[in-house]
Amino acid sequence: MALTAKLALARERLRRGDPRADESLAELQRDMSELIGQLRDFAHAIHPPVLADQGLLEAIEAQATVGGLGLASLADRIAIVNGTLHIDSTPGRGTTLRAEVPLTAGGAGHG
Repeated sequence: MALTAKLALARERLRRGDPRADESLAELQRDMSELIGQLRDFAHAIHPPVLADQGLLEAIEAQATVGGLGLASLADRIAIVNGTLHIDSTPGRGTTLRAEVPLTAGGAGHG
């Protein structure tokens, strides 16, 4: 990992009394700040605030409106084959997704 290499370089510069050690540490600080920001964004993506504030069903619905990604995309793909996607979420009982896709007249495996 690049951060590990940069940290090793900064430690070596400090050990030798190299004046560039401060520059290395400042760069590491910027890199770490950027990494923490990316991690925060990632955490919000997998645990949106709406989940904590309003519950799972609302969080799913909010994610399903991310430009055709996630559940909206799944529902669209199921609809293409004349199917439906059902979402049932009850506090304390969990969430169930059920996709219903009719079989074609030719039977399974045809088409």
